[in-house]
Amino acid sequence: MQLQNELSDSGVRLWAYNQNDINRNEIPCSRAFWVLRKGAGSWVWKPYVIREAATCSKARYLLYMDVDLRILNLDVAELISSLDGKPAAAFEMQDKISDWSSKKCLDFFSKAVIQDSKSYASGLILFDTEHHRFSEWLATWENLLVDPRLILDPFFSIHNSHRHDQTILSSLIVSGAIEVSKLPSEVLVYSPPDLDAIVANPAKSVFLHARSPQSTTRFNFRKFISFLFHKVQLIQFWGIFFISK
Repeated sequence: MQLQNELSDSGVRLWAYNQNDINRNEIPCSRAFWVLRKGAGSWVWKPYVIREAATCSKARYLLYMDVDLRILNLDVAELISSLDGKPAAAFEMQDKISDWSSKKCLDFFSKAVIQDSKSYASGLILFDTEHHRFSEWLATWENLLVDPRLILDPFFSIHNSHRHDQTILSSLIVSGAIEVSKLPSEVLVYSPPDLDAIVANPAKSVFLHARSPQSTTRFNFRKFISFLFHKVQLIQFWGIFFISK
């Protein structure tokens, strides 16, 4: 409701999706993905949601946003102009692709080529749905997102913060397999500490990604339980995956 109010004055329509709105039978992946809590199914649904919203809204320009993003300021004309004739526009982050990726996923895309490249945010993407390569763009991303070898955390990895949907997207962009223009560098900010500086000198369009503060303790019990729970879900996934084969 808050986001709807933020958008109403800009003449922008909001299409919100939750898990109950997704027709899982229309997503070309194993049903095993839906046992995974992380990414509500490891984010394999993202291209489906984007395609569905484009069809239902019949709008030319579509802005995909993760649920944890907020709009601080919105200039629709500025965002549209950033497309610059491309099918999509994305935000280039300061983080490297390798910062949020597994070795297996990096190796698939040739680690030596992409590991030092900047990552692109998969939670904020602007689309021109009438561009002749829009459908091809989505399909290219989707075909790799549903590959469990790429999208899932390696079972024996000690890390639980990989964002493989973002790795796949960023690697496709860097390799030239899909084409994007860059959203202005000031568009996506994080809090803290970036928020104060942006509010003092705001860009025309600003989206806020409110990250949770990192724990300063050496051992975080909640994160440890989450880590173990994720491993159990990976066992469930592979069990269902191989049985369904």
